[in-house]
This record gives sequence, structure tokens and C-alpha cells, in this order.
Amino acid sequence: MLRCHTNIEGAHSSPIYCATSLGNMLYSSGYKTFKVWSLDAITCISEVLAHSSYIKNIVVWPEKFVLFEILFTKIRNILATAGDKIISLWDLVSLQNIANLKGHKDDIKAITASENLLFSGGKGSATNSALLVWDLRNMR
Repeated sequence: MLRCHTNIEGAHSSPIYCATSLGNMLYSSGYKTFKVWSLDAITCISEVLAHSSYIKNIVVWPEKFVLFEILFTKIRNILATAGDKIISLWDLVSLQNIANLKGHKDDIKAITASENLLFSGGKGSATNSALLVWDLRNMR
């Protein structure tokens, strides 16, 4: 029978909405903040105030090279968080905010990344849904 390896009570001061990992790091989100966890030690190593409300979505882009016009540029590991109708992009080394993407009219319900694109979904107009596509290559 599979059993829980570790139970971290009080991991956030609010419900945890989502978590994702890259390498030996785990990223989790709750009310206004995301936390960075070492999976080797299973301890929180940083907490970042990121939004004015719950962070309901989180995704990581691994480091890679992308084509900007005719030059290849190395893109750092980027974390995207979604809350308050805004997607915030974070440099995972410095944990500094590097961009805020605005375009949703209501809460963002889902985000995912593929290659150089970020997809975000939520409510559009009063009766329709909206899927927004963001091109990372346009970010300099």
C-alpha cells in the first residue's frame, strides 16, 4: 500500500491552489504568495509576495534557447503565476518579477506552457470563455 512520505502541516497560511516542480525544486501557491521548496530537504527556502489575491495557477518554463528574429537567446527558467486577472512572470534564480501580462477580464482559471507559448483561459465576456495565447519570444 502506498503511504504519504511527508505531511507538511501549515505549508501555507491558506489553502494551496496549485503546485509544480522543476528538477529538485517545488513551487506551490496560496493566498498572495508562492513558495519555493527544496525537494532534497523538503523545506521551504523562499516565499514571494506575488499577487493581491489567491494564486490559482502556476507553471514553469525550463531554460532553453529561443529564436528572436535572427539571434538565438538563452531564456532563463521562468515561473508564471496567475491571480487577480494578471499573469506574472518570475525569474527563478533571482525570484524577481520580470513581466505582468494583462488581458483577462475575470479570474484566470488555467495556464499552461508549450515551447515559446503560454496559454491562459478564463471567463471572457458575460456569456463566453476566453483563451489567450502569449508568445514568449516577444518578451525581451
